Amino acid sequence: MKKINLTLKENIKIKYKTINEVLRIISLKNRKNISKQKNRGEVSYSNKKPWKQKGTGNARSGRKSSPVWIKGGRAFTNSKENFSRKVNKRKFILFKKMFFLLILKKTSFFFININTSNILEFKKTLLIIYKKNLILEQKLKNRNIKIMKIANIKLTSLIKYNCVIFNKRSLNKFLIKYNFIKNEY
Repeated sequence: MKKINLTLKENIKIKYKTINEVLRIISLKNRKNISKQKNRGEVSYSNKKPWKQKGTGNARSGRKSSPVWIKGGRAFTNSKENFSRKVNKRKFILFKKMFFLLILKKTSFFFININTSNILEFKKTLLIIYKKNLILEQKLKNRNIKIMKIANIKLTSLIKYNCVIFNKRSLNKFLIKYNFIKNEY
């Protein structure tokens, strides 16, 4: 197992305000609408008219679930509210680089030949592989290691782990994808 020292090709200063802003927008995209109001079709009342159309002196009314009535349904519900916001493309690219600089300070990256079984165990370890490997998953099933494919990795998921381990193909794909320089010890 070799330790990898990763650095970016450009010198970037970390701006915490930009990181915070983009992380908020990412979390808004994942937000689900929990509140739900009932419209007049979803309120449980019968379809019977409350009173006849003429002759009572009251205003005409169709059913109790009408929005005009107390405990009636809502006319325009907020059930399909959209919370997502847009991020400027350049700002998002800058965010990726700054976020990885933060991850590089916090996490240690390792390269390993997967055929060997000498994987270090930290409290939270992530093993990044190129293809799904059932044999490897069975070997590491009861250990404290999470296995992910390189295609499924998200930026925010990397910060949860203390140690990240790559195999050869996944490391090359990672370096190309995020524009890193590899310096081996």
